Amino acid sequence: MRQKQLLLISLALFTALVLSAACLRLGHGAPLPSQKPLWTYETEGFIISTPFVTDDTVYVGSGDGHLYALDAGTGALKWSFETAGAIYSSPTVKGGVVYVGSHDGALYALDAGSGELLWKAETTAPVYATPAITDDTVYFSSTDSQLYALDKNNGSLKWSFKTGALIVTSPAVYEGLVITGSCDDNIYGVDLGTGKEVWTVPTEGAVVSSPRVKEGVIYVGSHDGSLYAIDALTGDVLWKYGTGGSVQSSPAVYRDSVFFGSDDGSLYAVNARTGELVWKYRANASVFSSPAVYRGIVYFGAGKRVFGLDADTGELVWSFETEDSIYSSPRVRDDMLYIGSYDHRLYAFKLVS
Repeated sequence: MRQKQLLLISLALFTALVLSAACLRLGHGAPLPSQKPLWTYETEGFIISTPFVTDDTVYVGSGDGHLYALDAGTGALKWSFETAGAIYSSPTVKGGVVYVGSHDGALYALDAGSGELLWKAETTAPVYATPAITDDTVYFSSTDSQLYALDKNNGSLKWSFKTGALIVTSPAVYEGLVITGSCDDNIYGVDLGTGKEVWTVPTEGAVVSSPRVKEGVIYVGSHDGSLYAIDALTGDVLWKYGTGGSVQSSPAVYRDSVFFGSDDGSLYAVNARTGELVWKYRANASVFSSPAVYRGIVYFGAGKRVFGLDADTGELVWSFETEDSIYSSPRVRDDMLYIGSYDHRLYAFKLVS
């Protein structure tokens, strides 16, 4: 009898150790999305826009020309605002104002609570980029090839910077610089206050990936198939990592790794300091979606599927298939995952242990 009890205790301890090790491998016990969405919201157009989430509201644009404000927990519509063109731009919210661009060539500033138009700034071509907001200025780019700086209060022009081709990348702000890419194959560092060029980094392809900055290093992809790591202050290239296809996905930086997708059908994790490959996951479809990392899990879309990978190993831990291709990027907040699909729907998943 005693031997049987000792055996059962030993088996229980062994099981606990195995489960503990598995939890450590899978994002340190991170919760994963449920197998079915908590809710979906269907619009009348494709959703390429990446949702923005506040405490209680999800904002997302649609190919039907509307910006939607939805209850984050239930998906119920709070309000919608109609522009004169499809919305590819991903909205951003700051200080109670939501900013979003439209294919109609305008950047809109709306009251985040009511959807009331506060102001709009017009350019001469579609606006696909997501603006960057500082205390008093809105920075955004347009496919008219220009980077703009506007007064945040009324949308009046402070300065503009012209590149050699259209811009679809979203700018990043760091230490007195606005950083943007252009389809003229260059990455630019522009003075925040004056709009004057500080440095330029040439690549061998159009730059549609949006830059990410962490600890003074810019990470950004190019159509030449490479991810670049650039010193933000000097514009010096620290390293670059080549893939088998164009890099349109915007990178995510988490711990010591940079995660990004490629048109070669893979999601990559490379060391942020050295550019050495950590792991590669074959998604078997072009990865245009930009990854998001939450509690040790990397989420992204490719083909019709949303994937969740262990950030340390690249192991697949979760996936879900929508009814059409995914170009939208995931947003994760408060144990909820949100992502749009070309099937016109915004999906919301509850993360559960």
